[in-house]
Amino acid sequence: MNSVFREKTWIEHRHLLNPSKFKEYELHAAGLGFLNSVNFLKDYKEKFTHIDALTQEVLSSLKKKTTIILVRKSMSEEEKKLLENNNFKLKRTWGTLILEPSKEINLDSNTSKNIRKSEKRLDFLKIDSESDFKEYYDLFKESRKELGFKTPSYKYFLEVKKNKYYLAFAVKSKETNKIVAGIATIHNENYLLEINAARDKKHYYANDYLKWKIIEYCKLQGIKYYDFAGCNPDPKEGTKDFNIKRFKEKWGGDFYYEYTYKR
Repeated sequence: MNSVFREKTWIEHRHLLNPSKFKEYELHAAGLGFLNSVNFLKDYKEKFTHIDALTQEVLSSLKKKTTIILVRKSMSEEEKKLLENNNFKLKRTWGTLILEPSKEINLDSNTSKNIRKSEKRLDFLKIDSESDFKEYYDLFKESRKELGFKTPSYKYFLEVKKNKYYLAFAVKSKETNKIVAGIATIHNENYLLEINAARDKKHYYANDYLKWKIIEYCKLQGIKYYDFAGCNPDPKEGTKDFNIKRFKEKWGGDFYYEYTYKR
């Protein structure tokens, strides 16, 4: 995968599921519905199209006021000039790790140990029942509270869950039958993107097992790309951002910059 182009706009699902209009831009994956991981706007849509180059034709097709996120190894001078000529301004530079699940993953000894240990202690599941979903919501709410963030209401989360592209995973303790970690995603047949996560801090090893089981799920489903959904591209050592980036890097995905442009 050379690059990803994300256009934030208001679009009907039927357009997202019929990406033929982008075939001239070397489309590699169908579009999918995206829910903002912070605001959980249940009617928010994001068009995902994988392209090799940004063109004037692409930019001309966008609304006058819009935001685009270019996911790149680096920005070419040609693209920077093209964006400038179309009145786009760079608002943020972030990063993400994107894994190709079909490729071999070389895990470090500690991660492998955590996974083997977890197999005896945890059960992996897709969150289908409302009781499991409520349990994940409560864990997510508590996690955000510890970080000083507010969480939308449970009723709002239930509306989010109705999105046909929404899929959440969790691991439960075999001893207590309680969810100890979870990850919510938006996905289609080719691309899976994390949108939020939660973990009981007492079960520090659960994240490794959960991530590994989702990677296995992607392999079985033929999903080509697993997007770990953002990290600080240049964090200071010893900070939380540094630990987040290091955790995501250990799975062997490729690092991409996320350039957010607005006009």
